[in-house]
Amino acid sequence: MHEPFVQRPWPQRPPGDSPFQRYTCLVLVQDQPRTLAQVLTRAGLPTEVPNSSESPAMALARRTWDLIIVDPEHLQLLSSNKDLLDSCTSVILGLGNGSSEEPLQVFSWLPKASQPLELLQTFGHALEQISLRDENKNLRAKLRESLGFDGFHSVDPRMDAVLDTAKAIAPSRATVLILGESGTGKTRLARTLHENSDRRNGPFTVVNCGALPSALLESELFGHVKGAFTGAVRDKPGRFEDANGGTIFLDEINSAPLELQVKLLRVIQERVLERVGENHTRQIDVRIIAASNQDLARAIEVGEFREDLYWRLNVVSLPLPPLRDRPLDLSRLIEIFLKRFSEEYDRTTPRPDAEALEALGSYDWPGNIRQLENVMERGVLLADGDRLGLSALPADLTQAVRQCDASKLETSLQQGVATLEAIIPLKLALEGPEKAILVHALEATQGNRKKAAKELGINRTTLFNKMRKHDLMDQDFGASSAR
Repeated sequence: MHEPFVQRPWPQRPPGDSPFQRYTCLVLVQDQPRTLAQVLTRAGLPTEVPNSSESPAMALARRTWDLIIVDPEHLQLLSSNKDLLDSCTSVILGLGNGSSEEPLQVFSWLPKASQPLELLQTFGHALEQISLRDENKNLRAKLRESLGFDGFHSVDPRMDAVLDTAKAIAPSRATVLILGESGTGKTRLARTLHENSDRRNGPFTVVNCGALPSALLESELFGHVKGAFTGAVRDKPGRFEDANGGTIFLDEINSAPLELQVKLLRVIQERVLERVGENHTRQIDVRIIAASNQDLARAIEVGEFREDLYWRLNVVSLPLPPLRDRPLDLSRLIEIFLKRFSEEYDRTTPRPDAEALEALGSYDWPGNIRQLENVMERGVLLADGDRLGLSALPADLTQAVRQCDASKLETSLQQGVATLEAIIPLKLALEGPEKAILVHALEATQGNRKKAAKELGINRTTLFNKMRKHDLMDQDFGASSAR
């Protein structure tokens, strides 16, 4: 039984105010069309009916209507003007008993006795769905733009070669194997291949083989039938079936157990599978992209990966170089990430100072681009205005840089000791390096003795004593010489 419509008491609108004022409605019904039009107009939706001198078809063609209210008797008229409707975004609401097999898509059929406010509510729901559809369309367009190959910012020759190959094979259904360390962008590249193929409107299904227990991975990939194992209370399709008509991305394929690799081989070769617990073969239409963060050749040698599966996956190989091997890209990526997160958090885009740039450039980036992205997001949040200093960088990064510098210093000192022609007193030998280290710290901090002492790991009294010892107290090291 259809429940009567009750207007929402809040928020209340002042008389004459309506969210539908900018829309137009045409009523094409036989039963009292003018009365319905008048009520809808008073409710805030400008509504018209065909003039006495024009036919319904002429009224339909007179302008673009946002809403058309029609009964089954007039539906044939709309069907005969389908080309006209296809050129606009009219919402069609039916009054009476309609059929789901009508040639035109009617948003909703309502009883003839429906209240005008109920018609407005249904129209509002239709507008909301249209808005969501358009928003989804725009977001997909933006996603496709961001996932275009132009979205990979690189001037590195090796990376450019990988992207050239990816562009060439993206439109095909060729199986692809993406190789690279964690954080190098394997999932992003896989999605980009999907978005630049003729399967872009199909599903893109991601399966992380390393995140699922071996016992569950087969069921997750191929599905199962009711009763196949304890807990299988109903039939369930697997991820391969979910990806039908699109692309499946098998991340960390090196983690798949050997017994599952045999079944994967069959799927790749024949594009058929069987759910766990059944003998029925199912045909699938799926493009397969796999990825590994481990050396598969080494895994084959030790018997952890099947060689025949490797060659089936490796139709096209896309090896992504780690960030440490792309020094030319580092500064560009830093700039891009800082700009993006500044816009996201509505903040001024900071610029790394000399110390921060040195730390970022000398770091090894074991987490690759994903780690750099996280560091830049933190930097935007903790930056001092438009300046990004060492204090805005993670402690583990700056600590690793200091350890690297200490290692270089130790090597340099060892080389210096090796050049000594004779053994000299230790106290005398340390005076030269000690003075050089003090001068370097004071120059780096522009004479700020408090900061220099902190960087050297000593208190200010010790620093002053050593500066007096080496006649550095009156020397000018910069504009901000703090006593």
